[in-house]
Amino acid sequence: LHTLWINENQISNLSYFLQTLIKNCPQLRYLSMMKNPAAPSFFNGGSYKQYVDYRYYVISQLPRLIMLDDRQVSLEERRE
Repeated sequence: LHTLWINENQISNLSYFLQTLIKNCPQLRYLSMMKNPAAPSFFNGGSYKQYVDYRYYVISQLPRLIMLDDRQVSLEERRE
């Protein structure tokens, strides 16, 4: 599996969800989790800082990602 769009679900435990992806989807390149409680953004009342922290955390756990939600993973995000 290299693409997973799991928008508008009830994923609330980001750490557990990502550990499951790491184990079961090692080739994952494209992930979209918009409108889930575990993916804070303006869609669900999250702050900009929460959104950035979420992106950094996901990217650190899934280093092969090319795209997260609606944005390409940047080199700066990867370095952080």
